[in-house]
Amino acid sequence: MKVLLTTDCFWPRVNGVTVAVQTLMSELQSLGHEVRLIAPEYRLGSSLSPKDPPNVFRVAARHSRVSPEDWLATKEGRKKAEELILEFMPDIIHSHTEFSLSIVAYRCAQKLKRPFVMTSHTFFEQYISHYIPLFAGVIGYWVSRYLTYNKFKRADLIITPGKEMVKTLRGYGLKKQIISIPTGIDHNLYKNYPTQRKLNKYPILLYVGRVAREKNVFFLLDVLEEVLKQVPTSQLLIIGGGPSEQDFIKTSQKKGIHNHIQMLGYLPREKVIEYYHKVDVFTFPSMTETQGLVSIEAQMAGTPVVAIGVRGSAEVLQDGEGAFLTKFEVKAFSQKVLDLIQSETLWNTMSQKAWAYSMNWTSTVLAQKVVQIYQQLLTEITQTSSP
Repeated sequence: MKVLLTTDCFWPRVNGVTVAVQTLMSELQSLGHEVRLIAPEYRLGSSLSPKDPPNVFRVAARHSRVSPEDWLATKEGRKKAEELILEFMPDIIHSHTEFSLSIVAYRCAQKLKRPFVMTSHTFFEQYISHYIPLFAGVIGYWVSRYLTYNKFKRADLIITPGKEMVKTLRGYGLKKQIISIPTGIDHNLYKNYPTQRKLNKYPILLYVGRVAREKNVFFLLDVLEEVLKQVPTSQLLIIGGGPSEQDFIKTSQKKGIHNHIQMLGYLPREKVIEYYHKVDVFTFPSMTETQGLVSIEAQMAGTPVVAIGVRGSAEVLQDGEGAFLTKFEVKAFSQKVLDLIQSETLWNTMSQKAWAYSMNWTSTVLAQKVVQIYQQLLTEITQTSSP
C-alpha cells in the first residue's frame, strides 16, 4: 500500500505530533508499506534535525504568526507539496495537522479520488486563550468549535489518540466516523537499557515537554517547593523549551529554588530516553494532552510517574500501575512524589509495574490497527465505485 502522510510540524520541532508521525511512518515501513511524508522546511539549523530519510520531502515554509516555533508552508511550498502528492499517486492520504499542508492533502485526495484520513492531536480550546487572548472563555470555545468542525468535516475518517477527543469532536457536531487509536511507543529504542533500576541517592524529578502556560508547567515549581521541605537534595530537570521559558526561570528565582532546577532545552530523542533511565520520578502536570505519551515513554524506562489525572493522562495511565494520578492540587501531587522518593520498596514496586504496564503501548500493535482502517476505507471506496 502507498501511504502519503502530511504534517505541519516535524523535526526539529519537538512535540507529541512530531513523535507520533515519526512513529507511524516507521511502523508502516516496517510492515512493508511504501510511505512518503511531506513536512515544512525549517530554515533555522538545529542539532535536533536529523538527516531526513529519502521518503521525507520538505517544502518551503514561513514562521507562524500565532506560534513562532511553528512553520507553515508558503504558497510556493503548497504548490510543491501538491506536485509531490500527485506524482506519488498514493492509495491513502493521511493528514496529521489541520493547517496549510492538510488543505493541499485534501485537495489532492479529491483529485485522485483517494480516502482522506485526518488525525486530531490537539485540544485547541485549551490552547487558544494562551496564544490569542482575545478568544478566551466562551468565545474561545466557539472559535475552536468552528475551526475544528470545518477542518475535520472534510475527512472520510478521523483518528484520535484518545477517547476524550472523540467526545470533544462529537460535541462539535462532527458526524464522520471517529476512531480512537493511541500512537504507541517504539520499544526498540529502549533495548540497550536495563529494565531493572535503582532509586538515586539524591532524588531527580523530570518533566519533558513544552515550557508553556497551557502545559501547566509552573505547577511543578510549587511541587518542587513542597518536596524540598522534606528532601532538600531533590532536583528537577526540564527537557524542552517554549514561550514561557524565561518566565519559568524568573519565577523559580523568586521562589529561591532555581539552584535545584536544570533547564536542558530540547534534546535529541535518544538523549531524552537516556534521561528517562537516569531519573527517579517523571512528573507530568499537563491537563491539555490528548495522550501524554511522554509518561508512557518514562514508564518504559522503569521510571514511575506522578501526573494530574485528567484528559490524556487519565486515558493512557492507570493509577497504581507504575503511576500515581492525583487531583490538581499541589500538596496531593507533592505527596505522591515524596512517597516514591522516600520509600525504596514502593519505588521498586512502582518501577517494575511501570515497565510492565508500558508494554501494552508498543507502536507495532497500534500501527497494525491503523493499517486495518486504511484497508477498510479502500474496500469501501472500491465497492462504491463498482458498477
